[in-house]
Amino acid sequence: MMVPSTRTRMSANDIIALEANFKNWERERADGMPDKVKPWVYYCVDQYLRPFNLSDEETLSGIMDKGDDGGVDAFHFFINGNLVDSTSIVDEKALNPKVDLVIIQVTARGGFSPLEVNKHELFSRDLFPLNEPASKFKTKYHDTLLKAMKLFKETYLKIAGNFPTLTVQYYYIANIDEEKANKNVRDAIDNVEVELKKHFSAAAFKYDCENAQKLSKQVQTRISKRKTLIWAEPPMESAAGYVGLVRLKDYVAFIQTDSGTLAEHMLDANVRGYQGDVTVNKQIKETLQNQSDANFWILNNGITVLASGVPQSAGHLRLDLEDPQIVNGLQTSREIFNHFSSLPHYTNDERSILVRLITATDPLLQDAIIRATNSQTKLPEGALRITDRIHHQIEDLFKTEGLYYDRRKGFYKDTGKPIAKIISVTQLIQAVAAIYLQSPYDARWRPSDYLTKSASYEKAFNEDLPLTVYLKCILIMRKVQDFVRSLDLNRSEKFNLKLYIAMCSVCLVTHSVKPSAEEIVNLDLDSLTDEIIGESAKKVLKFYSELKTDEDKVRSEKLSDRLKKYLNMSLARRPKTVINDVTQKKKNRAGRVRV
Repeated sequence: MMVPSTRTRMSANDIIALEANFKNWERERADGMPDKVKPWVYYCVDQYLRPFNLSDEETLSGIMDKGDDGGVDAFHFFINGNLVDSTSIVDEKALNPKVDLVIIQVTARGGFSPLEVNKHELFSRDLFPLNEPASKFKTKYHDTLLKAMKLFKETYLKIAGNFPTLTVQYYYIANIDEEKANKNVRDAIDNVEVELKKHFSAAAFKYDCENAQKLSKQVQTRISKRKTLIWAEPPMESAAGYVGLVRLKDYVAFIQTDSGTLAEHMLDANVRGYQGDVTVNKQIKETLQNQSDANFWILNNGITVLASGVPQSAGHLRLDLEDPQIVNGLQTSREIFNHFSSLPHYTNDERSILVRLITATDPLLQDAIIRATNSQTKLPEGALRITDRIHHQIEDLFKTEGLYYDRRKGFYKDTGKPIAKIISVTQLIQAVAAIYLQSPYDARWRPSDYLTKSASYEKAFNEDLPLTVYLKCILIMRKVQDFVRSLDLNRSEKFNLKLYIAMCSVCLVTHSVKPSAEEIVNLDLDSLTDEIIGESAKKVLKFYSELKTDEDKVRSEKLSDRLKKYLNMSLARRPKTVINDVTQKKKNRAGRVRV
């Protein structure tokens, strides 16, 4: 447990530098921040979630900054390094899943207060008893936080029998230039730990009080894109790269961060998620535990590493690699890391793993390598989808409109592109599913189906479709989203209902119950007026309020049916010239509809 301690004050120049960094970040990236999310809160939260390699969308999903938040400005829940949200499919059979819960509080002024820490104790008292439903605390916390609590409780109950390892990390960030340690703060932190251990006696507890000096250091600490690979003996060299043996202890150093955690960003390019307690992982684990077996590398398929920059000469045993990605061997890498991280001393282990190191800078070639190196064993259906040519084409098309399709999660965030200009894969799927496929329910609750299920994927990403339909769906969704921001709804309702409002609006403006791809491409965005979006919102909200259930998922499915019945009845008797009035006027003036 870490607590505030007396230390020297930051220099005036250090404070100025931190404030300047934030102002630069705000100017370059804060465009598109949701109205009720304070840029300073996002800036701070993002710094401490960097080890999990989240997209902006994922980071924002856990920010709770508003009244009745129990001292919780951000709440993020991970299983095996993957963010858990309402659409996540959790492997309920995986043995010993690693669970991380990160709770962050940010304050802009004042020192560390025991009263603020006490809020975390009270919140822990409500969160950690898994048998107490989150709905019990409706009068204490706002709706978004209640949903996060409910998700944690219900998900943990599903995996509790598999002996998960739980780490709860609290961050209390205060923008002050001096830490003021006192017994009251330390006692308050001890009480938070006591409350956690009442319910999870084996859980790891961390509580970090971060002042401006520590925050400044965190801001300056970047996840290095350069890693050093140490060969056990000179590797074989070819035009494509190198092949050789790496000692397991050196491989562990290669795949971990400076703080000793697994470098998740190195595994992100791998299309195969961690498969948990499958047979192959059991075998890897058993082989690692049998330290007498010196031929570990013979019994394992090895690792394939892709790097964008590799030194020309292989004459040295140490190679400094630029942005290495593990494209095959994710299961082995995790098992190796988990095995050695549980050992206090492992420097005497001389076993090795076979490593293939490939140099490639062209994105198309990189994806071809990812596909090839993962084609020899069975993968979850659709695992290679994101490497298809159509996603490269969409990425190139979006750039012509100043948008950035985040096909490689976090790539454009790392390059400093504005939040509002980055389009995640999930955002694109949701826009296409709601607007073109007329499936707002699937868009909200089952977006992963459009990558994992062949039939759904072919509907959404079909090369026979005009490529511009993807861009138009995003532009429509962004326009609807701007309108929805003004509605008096909570964040969850805005997130859910914008998909239905977008579907309805496009049906009304095209006068079609199921608009074709061509109708969507040719839709003039100016014809999608506030009046039409407002009419759609009014109907969606009316039907939504009439559905008497507290379960968002059930309510959303029924809402889809009600809305489609309304559109069938309404469009059957509505003159097309009324719906497309704006479009028709533009046709008369310009002779064509502007795309």
